[in-house]
Amino acid sequence: MDSPVRKLNPLLRLAVLAGVETAVKLHIRRGDDLDARDSTGATPLILAATKKKKGVVRLLLDAGADPTVVDFGGQSALAHASAGGCLETMTLLRD
Repeated sequence: MDSPVRKLNPLLRLAVLAGVETAVKLHIRRGDDLDARDSTGATPLILAATKKKKGVVRLLLDAGADPTVVDFGGQSALAHASAGGCLETMTLLRD
């Protein structure tokens, strides 16, 4: 049985979208769930990949975010990075 969807902290979501690495680090230290989802099923890693925030992508991966999680449309962070053409982010997600 699948586990229920965990709701993404809106402040972590905002920090990721804005690319504020210091704020993302704070949420990581606080223990926020890095695989939680927003209303579209996007995790912080998917959001960072979509917005081409490679520094945030690196932080999230180093903190244990799962790159295999997909959003409600079935797209992973790598798929979003590929769609945006961000080679650096794609490389981080592949390694």
